[in-house]
Amino acid sequence: MNRLAGWLGWTLFLVIGVPAAVLTGLTFLLAAFEPNPLEINGEAYTQKMAPYVRAASAIPAGELVARVVLIGDAGDPAEENVDTLSELDAWTRSAPDRTVTLFLGDNVYSVGFEPEDLSRGGAILGAQLNAAHGQAYVIPGNHDWGHTDGMHLERILAQQAFVDAAPDATYLPRDGCPGPEVTALLPEADLPRPILMVAVGTTWLLEPMSRPDCARVHYEVMQALEDTLLNTGDAWVIVAGHHPIVTAGPHGGFERGVIRPAFQALYGAQGTLGKPVYELVMEDLGRALAANRPLVYAAGHEHSLQLYRDGARAEYLIVSGAGAAGHVNTVTTLPNTLFAHAHPGFVSLDFERMPSGTVSVIARVVESGLGEVYATRLAGEEGNSSATAAPGR
Repeated sequence: MNRLAGWLGWTLFLVIGVPAAVLTGLTFLLAAFEPNPLEINGEAYTQKMAPYVRAASAIPAGELVARVVLIGDAGDPAEENVDTLSELDAWTRSAPDRTVTLFLGDNVYSVGFEPEDLSRGGAILGAQLNAAHGQAYVIPGNHDWGHTDGMHLERILAQQAFVDAAPDATYLPRDGCPGPEVTALLPEADLPRPILMVAVGTTWLLEPMSRPDCARVHYEVMQALEDTLLNTGDAWVIVAGHHPIVTAGPHGGFERGVIRPAFQALYGAQGTLGKPVYELVMEDLGRALAANRPLVYAAGHEHSLQLYRDGARAEYLIVSGAGAAGHVNTVTTLPNTLFAHAHPGFVSLDFERMPSGTVSVIARVVESGLGEVYATRLAGEEGNSSATAAPGR
């Protein structure tokens, strides 16, 4: 019996262990000789460097009518994130009755609202909501689900209950399901067309083996998103999810070194471009968006600030996942990059009435300790190509 057990053990080692070891070795070997994506595409725009900014020009001053702040991955304790929360507080305090803040997920690091310590999760998320004057919408990210050992619906429901109890705050999508859920933002604002936000639970889409059952399956979610977009009329539409479609940071495979990218390729979570499930989900998401392109697809997940001119899936793609200073990593550029910087901060979509009387939608990048560092017009009769960088940046 012992001899049989030993024979089976060696057989399993030869059949499984040896190929796995060889695969790991080949991965490291190939990674060592593969050109570095950051070196192919240019500099890594870290906090110590000025941001990448495509050619800028002046934008006329306008009257603020409505403001939608996009901030993601801000889930560190408040005492570790003072500068970013202070910047958010100052930015939203100036016009709270005209301001909505969208929290784009990873609202509580690193495993969400733990059942044995709900007060910790409440303190972290509560500090963010307190810094966001006006209305707030909160969507979940992968860390809010638990991240490291599967998807824990009870953590999402605990976070949802906390947000539901907070004043002027809404949790979307509901009950751990992917949506899509559409809501009008600042419907009382004096605008020529409405602002609609469509919330999508991208983590649910990326975890088919461990996600909870919901009323819709994957393809029905995508069809519902397409149908929703086709019925938005002439609204300015912002689709909000946690995971980006495009990123020039580590989650997009743009990272210096060999060890971490190699392990990411073999053992990393699904939330990384290059992973088959991620690629498929983002392709499906892109097709649904293309049915009636929204003005913006906004996401966090990548810990940097990035703006892209897209035109295929959305008019613009925005990555605003630099809400926690301690998580900011690196970023480079892609051919359609308008702005890129690995610096704590957020992006603000400002709907402004211009001197001509028309309304323009202006994306402003606001960095912790620096204020506004960049702005570009996304929509408006004055055109879509104007941009400006703050002096000295």
